[in-house]
Amino acid sequence: MEEGLERVPVGLSFANPHHRSGQNPFRRIFEHWQAFRSDGYLWWLVNEIAMDAFMVRARAAGAP
Repeated sequence: MEEGLERVPVGLSFANPHHRSGQNPFRRIFEHWQAFRSDGYLWWLVNEIAMDAFMVRARAAGAP
């Protein structure tokens, strides 16, 4: 499974020039999706830091 996941970015790099050429309707969606994916990790960190802080407070308060 990991091998397949490692190939996804390679496939996207081949598809990217094709979908960006001309007036392809997929171009706008792809560019927004690409920006979302690049920001996704940062938003995941925001969520994880909040959850970690909550767990530390809960453990300090004696929650199981």
